[in-house]
Amino acid sequence: MSESRSDPRHGLVQEVRVKLPDWQVFARFHTENISRGGAFLRGDGNVGIGDPIVLILTLPDGRELRLPGRVAHVLDAQAAAQAGRSPGIGVQFDPLPTATSDGLVALCKWVERQADPRTANVDQGRTQKQEFQSHAILQKLKLEMERINSVSVQEVLGIDDNATTAKLLDAFADYSKRFHPSLFVQHPGEVQQLAAAVFGAAERAYQHLRSDDEMASLKRRTGTFGAVTLAQLTEHAAEERIEADSSGIAIARLRRRIASRDYRVAMSEAGEYIQKAGGKPEPEMVALMELCQGHLKKATSLDEAIGHFKRAQMLSPDSPEIQLELRRALAERTERSAKRR
Repeated sequence: MSESRSDPRHGLVQEVRVKLPDWQVFARFHTENISRGGAFLRGDGNVGIGDPIVLILTLPDGRELRLPGRVAHVLDAQAAAQAGRSPGIGVQFDPLPTATSDGLVALCKWVERQADPRTANVDQGRTQKQEFQSHAILQKLKLEMERINSVSVQEVLGIDDNATTAKLLDAFADYSKRFHPSLFVQHPGEVQQLAAAVFGAAERAYQHLRSDDEMASLKRRTGTFGAVTLAQLTEHAAEERIEADSSGIAIARLRRRIASRDYRVAMSEAGEYIQKAGGKPEPEMVALMELCQGHLKKATSLDEAIGHFKRAQMLSPDSPEIQLELRRALAERTERSAKRR
């Protein structure tokens, strides 16, 4: 779905997770506005125009919306200062599946309703009653942030250690209905920013609780087998990012080899890294190795190559380069079949 002048932008301050192919972990940005065709994200990132990117944001009902696209423009710190804005990146969304497109349209309509001047007198000046309401909401959000920072991850969403996945999903959906940033778009920027921070913290708790492997890794590292706070999770994530640096370098080198079509050299170097790392490669590295194998097999067996590309896509579903190679291989197989007939 390409962005055009007919797609109005809707102001929405919300923390979103962002993934680029070269990044080993999800980065966190804040949306400034969003439309059916794209979004502007506040934050700094080493990106260039045309880079593929995936935005993951949470809808008011707690569901995730994954929006693939490409960087359309970059507003660096100097240009942002001159324009009186925050630095960030403009993203144009790729053509979206119907379900994803419907979710995005629903979000835009939701934000539009929340900011409707007929119900929130934003453009014509705020009344004293509205000022009091915003102040009360700001205090409520401050108390919620204090609560989040003082309780265990489970208590953030009001569940216990034995909660099922279904209960976790229900708890996060209920939390979203109370604290989703789109509920606060008619209030001043200070309220919107704090709402984004509160919801972002709760979303991080939800993501950690949903990942059994991540929780187990944290408890092994810290020796903590009881309640875990969000602060401990944040510290754990920072430590994991440091550990990921060496793998990040190896993956970046692997990507360069693939770009120059040195597939055999890429496989050899990746194998050496895995051996030194104790035989535990990251899923992204395994996906890139499957991509290399696919390229190497194309000359002798297109079906085997497609098998490698499919395994690579399963390991890294958001990778545009893997999707492209799989589509090309499938199209080539279809063309060959047609010629045989």
